[in-house]
Formats: sequence, C-alpha cells, structure tokens
Amino acid sequence: MLDKNYVGMMDTKDNLILLAGHNIKLVFRNIHYMKKDDLINLYLENKTAYKVIETKKIMINDYSILNNEYKEETLILMTCTHDSNKRFVVIAKRIKNG
Repeated sequence: MLDKNYVGMMDTKDNLILLAGHNIKLVFRNIHYMKKDDLINLYLENKTAYKVIETKKIMINDYSILNNEYKEETLILMTCTHDSNKRFVVIAKRIKNG
C-alpha cells in the first residue's frame, strides 16, 4: 500500500521507522485491536518481524516518541482516532531473524 500513498513512511533516525496513515480498510483498519506481544510483519525489501511492546493514545502535538533514543530497531505505527485531538500509536521492537 505504500505505493498508493495510503501510508507515509519516515525513517527518522537510527533504529526508528515510523509508518503513519489513516485507519481505513486497506491500511490500518484493525490497528486499534493490537495489543502487547502481537506480531507485525513488515515487507520492504525482505520480511522483517516486530513484536508489539506498547499501544497508547497520544495528543496530536506530542512528538516525544520521535525524540526517544532507540537502542533496538523500533517500528512505530500511528493512525487517527475518533477524537481529532489524539492519535493511536503502536510501538514494536524487531525480532531477530534466525
């Protein structure tokens, strides 16, 4: 779906990948059901697996997740909520292959 402009991808700094998009049918429709320990498979050049460590709602002007230092490769998914002042965030750590 990245090639259809449904999701924005931002490689913000070392060890952090941020995917942001609407929670529409083709993209993040079921993201609000994600919980700790769920698995996410990301397919870019190769399949990479991530394990959810946290889900939360943040205010739209809260950029603290982007300012954190990430020692491990971290994937953050971000989408809208029914409250236009908040965003739903999923934070996941990469599972080592092999």
